[in-house]
Amino acid sequence: MAIKRKVDRVIDVSGLLGPGPSLLTQGALQQLKAGEVLEVISNDRGFERALMELCDDDGCRLLEVREQFGLFHFVIRR
Repeated sequence: MAIKRKVDRVIDVSGLLGPGPSLLTQGALQQLKAGEVLEVISNDRGFERALMELCDDDGCRLLEVREQFGLFHFVIRR
């Protein structure tokens, strides 16, 4: 069961290949203030590894990963 969280921004990177999803996520995170939450929707489970690296580099925290209807929802706190 998913935890209900306040999400400040949602981006959908499903269907994108290469560095596109990471670059869009990085740009969205840079627009957030400390403590705000971003939800990233992707159809690629492997994107979690890239997000974990991005969070480590950027000082963010991956709070939640869930699958819903074949899409993966990654919730990140800035």
